[in-house]
Amino acid sequence: MIEAVRWPMPGFEGVPEPGPEARLFLAGWLAARQGGLVPAKDSFDPGYMPRLLGHVWLYARDPETGVYSNRLAGEAVNRAWGFSLRGRTTSEIFPASEHDLIVGIWDRILDTPLIHYGRRERLDGTSLYMAERMVTPLADADGRPRYVLGLTLYELGIDSDAAAPRVNMNAWHVPCAALDGDASTRPDLDIRVPDDPDRSS
Repeated sequence: MIEAVRWPMPGFEGVPEPGPEARLFLAGWLAARQGGLVPAKDSFDPGYMPRLLGHVWLYARDPETGVYSNRLAGEAVNRAWGFSLRGRTTSEIFPASEHDLIVGIWDRILDTPLIHYGRRERLDGTSLYMAERMVTPLADADGRPRYVLGLTLYELGIDSDAAAPRVNMNAWHVPCAALDGDASTRPDLDIRVPDDPDRSS
């Protein structure tokens, strides 16, 4: 078993302290890095955090088409969406109103690579909930970032569109290189995700 990371954490300066579950999830991702920039998918051991498994999800990006498909979704995630996500593509899951925005964020997570952290986020597809969300990159066997691994902690009680920010309005992006003290990444540590979908890719 591992313990949740302590806060403040190097590389996350300016980012508000996540809850204990998100910090435990981050500790598991960090343990899987094994000295690399992005951990391999096969190195991530969900057994580190059994009590979080119901809130964890995984998507793979097709290297040819760029399409994301779900490989794993915990019970709490499926319950929030109202159906099983496994095997479905993002276009089958996310409403058209926010599909491109979410995919653009995930592309940034893999292409930079970086960690996304959001507080009280809302998605149109799960509008009854607000959520704390952390999304991290994982690499394939060749070392290329290809998977987005996320933790979403839902809280029921959103009864107004204005009650919680959209996914891009209360989020921070932390480049993975910043975790290793790369000073060139520091200006990007405390950024808000752009509201313009065209700037999210």
